[in-house]
Amino acid sequence: SCEQLGCYSCSPVLTLSDAIELLAAYVPMGNRHVREQAVAVLTRVEDLRLINLHRPELVYALRHETTPSQSSLAHFLFMSARRDIAFCTALYWDLTVASFETQCSTLYIRMCQRLISIATAQNEIITARSRIT
Repeated sequence: SCEQLGCYSCSPVLTLSDAIELLAAYVPMGNRHVREQAVAVLTRVEDLRLINLHRPELVYALRHETTPSQSSLAHFLFMSARRDIAFCTALYWDLTVASFETQCSTLYIRMCQRLISIATAQNEIITARSRIT
């Protein structure tokens, strides 16, 4: 590896798989930066289908967030939900199921409520567009 050779000139590049693994693992509170870097990798993925494949893992990873209201992962999931109504719907159901199984049910229920408002706004936009055409 580079470190074994004494080379520190390049910084490691995280892949989507690396990011998912980092988010799925419990990272101590002092390493919030690590989670934010993993989410930064997710934001660079242009194809939402790739994110959709990992959606259940990302929902699971929310339980490791130390401050859910300031969670970059939750923010990323909401932004993805705004991009695609199907993703929004699937995320809603993932969170609903997860709310029955974990100690994070309050967080998941609040996120579901926010997703309902996102879906309602998307539906209003779709309805308005259909009236124009």
